Amino acid sequence: MSAPGLKRRPMAVVAGCGMLAASAGDSAQGYDGPGPFVFLAVGLAVLLAPWRPAPLLATVTAAFFLTGAVANTEDLTTTVDTGGLLATVGVVLQLAGFVVAVVAGVLAVRGPRGEGPVPVPRSGPHP
Repeated sequence: MSAPGLKRRPMAVVAGCGMLAASAGDSAQGYDGPGPFVFLAVGLAVLLAPWRPAPLLATVTAAFFLTGAVANTEDLTTTVDTGGLLATVGVVLQLAGFVVAVVAGVLAVRGPRGEGPVPVPRSGPHP
């Protein structure tokens, strides 16, 4: 038996895993702030929260940090040039995780094949 709202869960799981990948990628570059913890918290919130719009948390967070990474490519270039193989793999994993989280988060909330948002079941008696 499946739980209500399970139709959107596969893409929500992908969005949460994208944020977990971003956390792992950020950690691989060396500790530079709270980023890995923020990405981990967002990923877990998306994976564990029962709310239908939870994947949008991953989308907004990932889009925000992805925009910052694209706007400031000097930091990424410095990390790749001086950080070695592990830091380079970390940058690629982090950016890929962000892209996956943005796309999957939108698809999780959007609904199947352009039919608009997934309807939210109402609690209580229905007319």
